[in-house]
Amino acid sequence: MRRRINVERQFWLKEFELDDVKKTLSFEASAIPASTVDDLHRDISKLQDEIQEKEMLLEKLQKRVNEAQTKANDFKMSMEDLCESAKSEHDAFAEVRQNWK
Repeated sequence: MRRRINVERQFWLKEFELDDVKKTLSFEASAIPASTVDDLHRDISKLQDEIQEKEMLLEKLQKRVNEAQTKANDFKMSMEDLCESAKSEHDAFAEVRQNWK
Protein backbone atom coordinates (compact mmCIF):
# COMPACT_ATOMS: atom_id res chain seq x y z
CA MET A 1 0.00 0.00 0.00
CA ARG A 2 2.78 2.33 0.87
CA ARG A 3 4.49 1.63 -2.39
CA ARG A 4 1.25 2.32 -4.21
CA ILE A 5 0.96 5.72 -2.51
CA ASN A 6 4.53 6.58 -3.54
CA VAL A 7 3.83 5.54 -7.11
CA GLU A 8 0.63 7.60 -7.15
CA ARG A 9 2.47 10.60 -5.71
CA GLN A 10 5.15 10.29 -8.39
CA PHE A 11 2.47 9.89 -11.02
CA TRP A 12 0.71 13.10 -9.92
CA LEU A 13 4.01 15.00 -9.75
CA LYS A 14 4.79 13.90 -13.29
CA GLU A 15 1.26 14.79 -14.33
CA PHE A 16 1.64 18.32 -12.88
CA GLU A 17 5.04 18.71 -14.55
CA LEU A 18 3.51 17.62 -17.83
CA ASP A 19 0.69 20.15 -17.43
CA ASP A 20 3.23 22.88 -16.71
CA VAL A 21 5.22 21.97 -19.80
CA LYS A 22 2.05 21.92 -21.90
CA LYS A 23 1.05 25.36 -20.60
CA THR A 24 4.52 26.74 -21.29
CA LEU A 25 4.56 25.32 -24.80
CA SER A 26 1.06 26.59 -25.43
CA PHE A 27 2.05 30.09 -24.29
CA GLU A 28 5.21 30.06 -26.39
CA ALA A 29 3.33 28.75 -29.40
CA SER A 30 0.73 31.47 -29.16
CA ALA A 31 3.39 34.18 -28.74
CA ILE A 32 5.55 33.06 -31.66
CA PRO A 33 3.01 33.28 -34.48
CA ALA A 34 2.21 36.93 -33.74
CA SER A 35 5.82 37.97 -34.09
CA THR A 36 6.25 35.62 -37.02
CA VAL A 37 3.26 37.15 -38.78
CA ASP A 38 4.67 40.64 -38.20
CA ASP A 39 8.04 39.48 -39.52
CA LEU A 40 6.36 37.96 -42.57
CA HIS A 41 4.47 41.18 -43.25
CA ARG A 42 7.72 43.15 -43.03
CA ASP A 43 9.47 40.67 -45.29
CA ILE A 44 6.64 40.76 -47.82
CA SER A 45 6.62 44.55 -47.80
CA LYS A 46 10.39 44.64 -48.23
CA LEU A 47 10.22 42.17 -51.11
CA GLN A 48 7.44 44.16 -52.78
CA ASP A 49 9.59 47.30 -52.54
CA GLU A 50 12.54 45.42 -54.03
CA ILE A 51 10.35 44.09 -56.85
CA GLN A 52 9.08 47.59 -57.59
CA GLU A 53 12.64 48.97 -57.67
CA LYS A 54 13.75 46.18 -59.99
CA GLU A 55 10.74 46.74 -62.27
CA MET A 56 11.66 50.43 -62.51
CA LEU A 57 15.26 49.49 -63.29
CA LEU A 58 14.03 47.02 -65.89
CA GLU A 59 11.92 49.75 -67.53
CA LYS A 60 14.95 52.06 -67.67
CA LEU A 61 17.10 49.29 -69.12
CA GLN A 62 14.43 48.43 -71.68
CA LYS A 63 14.28 52.08 -72.72
CA ARG A 64 18.07 52.14 -73.15
CA VAL A 65 17.94 48.89 -75.14
CA ASN A 66 15.28 50.37 -77.42
CA GLU A 67 17.37 53.52 -77.91
CA ALA A 68 20.43 51.39 -78.68
CA GLN A 69 18.45 49.34 -81.20
CA THR A 70 17.24 52.53 -82.89
CA LYS A 71 20.81 53.87 -83.06
CA ALA A 72 22.04 50.52 -84.40
CA ASN A 73 19.35 50.53 -87.10
CA ASP A 74 20.20 54.13 -88.01
CA PHE A 75 23.90 53.21 -88.18
CA LYS A 76 23.12 50.17 -90.33
CA MET A 77 21.12 52.29 -92.76
CA SER A 78 23.90 54.89 -92.85
CA MET A 79 26.43 52.14 -93.57
CA GLU A 80 24.24 50.77 -96.35
CA ASP A 81 23.95 54.27 -97.85
CA LEU A 82 27.71 54.75 -97.56
CA CYS A 83 28.38 51.37 -99.18
CA GLU A 84 25.95 52.17 -102.00
CA SER A 85 27.59 55.54 -102.49
CA ALA A 86 31.07 53.98 -102.46
CA LYS A 87 29.93 51.35 -104.96
CA SER A 88 28.54 54.02 -107.23
CA GLU A 89 31.81 55.96 -107.06
CA HIS A 90 33.81 52.79 -107.67
CA ASP A 91 31.67 51.95 -110.69
CA ALA A 92 32.10 55.50 -111.99
CA PHE A 93 35.90 55.32 -111.59
CA ALA A 94 35.94 51.92 -113.26
CA GLU A 95 33.98 53.33 -116.20
CA VAL A 96 36.33 56.31 -116.48
CA ARG A 97 39.32 53.96 -116.41
CA GLN A 98 37.77 51.80 -119.14
CA ASN A 99 37.16 54.88 -121.29
CA TRP A 100 40.80 56.04 -120.94
CA LYS A 101 42.21 52.78 -122.16
